[in-house]
Amino acid sequence: AERLLLIGGRRVPSAERGAMAPAPPFRGGGGSGSGGGLPESLLEEADDLARPWLGRFVRVAKPAPLGRVLVQERYLSFVATPIDVRGWRRHVELHRAIVDGREAVREKPEDACCGAWGADLRELREAGLFTGGPWLADQIRQEVLAGGDEAKEVIANALDDVVYVACVFHQNAFSYQGANGRRIDVLFPAISRANHSCEPNAVIIPCERPQESKLVALRPIAQGEPVEICYCPTQYLLRSTAQRREVLQDKWGFLCRCPRCEAPREAARSFSLRCGNCGGDQLMAESAAGAAPPLSCPSCGGRPEDEEQARLAAAEEAAVEELVLSLPEPEDMMLPELEDGLKVSAPDVFGSLRPEDVQRCAAFAVAHPRHRIATEFSRRQAANLHAQKLHKEAAMAQAVFVAGVHRLLPEGAFGFHWFVEIYARLAFLQELAGQRGEAKEAVRQVLASMAFTQGGRPPRPGDVMDLMPSKTWLKLLMEVGPQLI
Repeated sequence: AERLLLIGGRRVPSAERGAMAPAPPFRGGGGSGSGGGLPESLLEEADDLARPWLGRFVRVAKPAPLGRVLVQERYLSFVATPIDVRGWRRHVELHRAIVDGREAVREKPEDACCGAWGADLRELREAGLFTGGPWLADQIRQEVLAGGDEAKEVIANALDDVVYVACVFHQNAFSYQGANGRRIDVLFPAISRANHSCEPNAVIIPCERPQESKLVALRPIAQGEPVEICYCPTQYLLRSTAQRREVLQDKWGFLCRCPRCEAPREAARSFSLRCGNCGGDQLMAESAAGAAPPLSCPSCGGRPEDEEQARLAAAEEAAVEELVLSLPEPEDMMLPELEDGLKVSAPDVFGSLRPEDVQRCAAFAVAHPRHRIATEFSRRQAANLHAQKLHKEAAMAQAVFVAGVHRLLPEGAFGFHWFVEIYARLAFLQELAGQRGEAKEAVRQVLASMAFTQGGRPPRPGDVMDLMPSKTWLKLLMEVGPQLI
């Protein structure tokens, strides 16, 4: 699920809600995927009557415990297009797939070729998915018209339909890379209506049948509470408020006002500095103050004991953040097992940074271990140390990273597929470092996270083994797996 490049969901800040009018609950299903009965949905649609332009979103119709499937449904529309198509041609390809591509793929399985499965244009309109504000329609219309005579010849008299389809998919589709260089965009009747939050209460999990997905509660959800997912990959939740908001604004055109973004202070920007009022040893940046914020105590609101030291720390943060953000986003790094003779290159975790720049990042991480930069640095340092065969140091760096992830993510968050990856790497490194007890506990976390994403079913042994192509990993699983299962 974490490999989905989320390009969808209705973009409504969770703080922007007034009176909400309910609709009948979803009954599961809908769309044109595989047949068979689906579990009854716990979701109902709702409107914000004070802001009708926000469209309809979903909330739970009755209380849902942790791990409860809120809805499992077939897709409304499944579209495969060439992945390298950009600009106005991308909008035209989407429209062409919906209007003409369904006939071309008749009797073929999804992603067997370019085309569309599921709803036609009329059914898409009847679904009533959010199309964004007028700004989005105007932007897409201008992009298409910028194609000149070539674009006009292709779209003929269908400009309004092209714009409509592009808006619906931009606002609601979940996208990922399919087979043979194809881009896959999927719409769901209910799941695509979930709001965004940087403190999500639900997660999208693919089902065994590829035509279906489900929403699962990440924590207990009260009756009437809106269902909220994170539109970005989980690792984006480690970023600061300004960084998260910038991504959401650039991609989807809204300023996130979820409780985490509106909090007075940022836990992700925590400094090891003393409070001049209560003597506490942690100060946090105030959220709304920009790149060089005042720092204050999360316990009493007091200011730094040493204002000049705080000013220097905030200035150093800005310089180090610039270095960290210049690095390529890691694909959470495959760890090569050098002892097994695997010819896998270590990832270039620090990119083109000079040694003195890397040292500067390291010094900031040591000085402020609860800051998000310390977590990000440990994430990269684990792979860097492993490539040097410094296994104990690599295991320690990964353990620091995992602890930072739990500290920075919403309290009680569990079930993100990303946890499978980071705990598998932790177990692997701890086994190489001779830390069998710690490695066993990390494997336990891997199995628990995989079971959560599979509705409580134990993971298949082959799926667990495939997480790490390594003799050490297989040996660890063979020796501790039967005890844990």
